[in-house]
Order: sequence, then C-alpha cells, then structure tokens
Amino acid sequence: MAVTISWFLLLALAGLASNLLVCEIHAKEYIVGGEVEWTFPPAAQSTWYSDVWARPINFKVGDVLVFTYARLHNVCELGNETDYLACAPNPLAFWSSGSTRVTLSKAGAYYFICGSLGHCDLGMKLKVTVESDAVIPSPSPAAASPAPASSHVPTAAPVQQLAPAPTPHVFNTPPPVQAPTSTSAATNSGSPEQSPPAISCSSPSADATAHQSVTIMLTLFASSLVLYSCSQYAAAAKS
Repeated sequence: MAVTISWFLLLALAGLASNLLVCEIHAKEYIVGGEVEWTFPPAAQSTWYSDVWARPINFKVGDVLVFTYARLHNVCELGNETDYLACAPNPLAFWSSGSTRVTLSKAGAYYFICGSLGHCDLGMKLKVTVESDAVIPSPSPAAASPAPASSHVPTAAPVQQLAPAPTPHVFNTPPPVQAPTSTSAATNSGSPEQSPPAISCSSPSADATAHQSVTIMLTLFASSLVLYSCSQYAAAAKS
C-alpha cells in the first residue's frame, strides 16, 4: 500500500513538471524594437513601436519583452491608455538598468514609455495587447456539435407514459376474508375455498437498516486501511 501511494505522488509530480515544461516551451522572448532596440524610433514616428514593430506579433500569456537601451533612456510601465496617450509618467513600474525583462503574465493591454523628458513624445512608447489562451480554439466545431442533441429530445416522451402504469397495482388490497359459516363449510366441502394472495408482513425498514449497517462497517474498514497505509508510509519515509 505504501508503494502504491508513492507511485501516485510520483505521477502527480510528473504531471506538474510536464505542465511547467509546456509553459516554458510556448513562452517566447521578444527584443523590443528588434534591431532598433529601445531608443528613438526611425524618422521619429510616434507610433512606430506599436504600429510597425508590435502589430504583426501575436503576444501570448507568458511571453517576455526584453528592453535593451542606453543609460539616457528608461522603461516606465503605465496603468491605463489615458496616461499612455498623454505621455504622463505615472508608472506602475520603473526600470533604468539598461536591460529589462518584462513577463506578460496575463491577457490584456500593456503600456510602456520612456520616462525621460520628451522621449515619449519623440516616439518611445509601446502598446502591447496579449491574447488569452481561451480564444485560440475555433468555436465553429463546438457550435455544430449540439445540433444532434435536438433529435434525441422526443425520446423523453415515452418515459412519461411509463410513470402511471404501476399506479393501479400499488394501492390494491385484497378484500377482507370473512370466516366461513358452518352452512357454507358443509356446502363447499367438495371444493375448498381459495385464500386471497398472501401479503408479506416483513418490514422493508429492517433490510434497509441492515444494508446501512454493512455500508458503515465497510466505510470504517476502508478508512482504517487508509490510515494504516499512511502511517506505514510515514514510518518508511522517516526510516
């Protein structure tokens, strides 16, 4: 039993490791601006980073933006589009080391500017939109699948007809049997009188109680086995 529990733990750890590995495989790193990096954009285009560099890229949750820049620049992450459009340096985060890595940890819009005076107005601003993994699968196959379900709806009609069937037999009780008189007994001596169908007097609650008792005993027995197995595994782990 201890060996079985250890196998379950190993399988759980293996599943967690595989999920982390898949996340690592799908995550990508992007150098902001490509060969231009994080500096004044070509021809001082105010939307070059967003419209030229970032627009063709489908950013996913887990991707990493790498900002590489000179000491006269920095990176400010803003919290809303209003500050982004106004080049207002109200940062949620600020970096100035010359090499900054920002992980896109959730879906939505991210806003970045250079906080040095006038640099944002000269085009050092970037808006990145991260797609959610939930919208990747195409919804068309899923939309077509519920169609066959409507063809099976009429099959529920016969079920309603079966419900009244046993009703007349549930409450039928045999008529009371009167004790035969001496005259009728002498008259019908040649053909014995047939007795009404026997009615079972056993209480169904007794069977149900016995079944519940057996279930409780089995549950307690199984719980004892689990506790025993866990204690054996703990003792084995300590040794």
